[in-house]
Amino acid sequence: MKHSSLNICGVITEYNPFHEGHAHHLRQARALTNCDCLVCIVSDYFSQRGLPSLMTWQDKTRLALDHGADLVIRLPAVYAAQSADHFARYAMESLSVLGVSTIVFGSECHDDRLLEKLADETGQIMPDPTTSQARNLPALQPNDILGLQYIRQCRRLGIGWKTIPRDPGFISATASRRAFFDGRPVDQADCMLAQQRWESYYPFLRLSLLMTAPGRLKDFFLVTEGIEYRLAQSARTHRTWEEFLESAISRTYSRARIQRTCLMILLQVTWEQ
Repeated sequence: MKHSSLNICGVITEYNPFHEGHAHHLRQARALTNCDCLVCIVSDYFSQRGLPSLMTWQDKTRLALDHGADLVIRLPAVYAAQSADHFARYAMESLSVLGVSTIVFGSECHDDRLLEKLADETGQIMPDPTTSQARNLPALQPNDILGLQYIRQCRRLGIGWKTIPRDPGFISATASRRAFFDGRPVDQADCMLAQQRWESYYPFLRLSLLMTAPGRLKDFFLVTEGIEYRLAQSARTHRTWEEFLESAISRTYSRARIQRTCLMILLQVTWEQ
């Protein structure tokens, strides 16, 4: 559904947590496109890497609206917590339904020609929801890896795109999370929830892994290639999340892949669903 009379810009975000770089992104998106409406799609309670979100959906919405967004929609965890190609697909299809004509995303390289070239190359890779794009493109930074997938989806859906350079002067979301959990001052700390970390969920995940037969674990989304046996073994031998995670990571299974898979088991999301 397209609304040709309106110039609608879209941004795809996580806000885990919201920081000044995100406010800059919203300002630049409006300035670059001179849009009539700025739509923000945000992952909700869990992020693309399978991490619990430090901020509630309501606080993310309020902060986005306070900093220039006109409309905020959420991308449920079952769609958000997937590899870059699937995350981009579901987010872009949602924005397309709203008639978005252009998206604006951050880029570490800020080289449109290079991103176009790499988007062509990644287009030859067969989509796989269990595979980390970072493993296929190890030289690229996270925003650029996502950017390639945004470009591919923009082409498919007939949507334009623009990039803004990532400003290293702004604290990253990763650094914000680390500062918060270390007890150091960080912007929007009053909106962050200390219990929103995998350590809080691991007892429930561990119990599920210990009490569920491997044959049943295979029914859960993203459980493939015998990973269920590795997760069950790690759960049997490790009582803390970090020990479990380090034990489960391998050359085949990245940290993000383990976190996403564990999230689907925790939420009891099946392949059939």
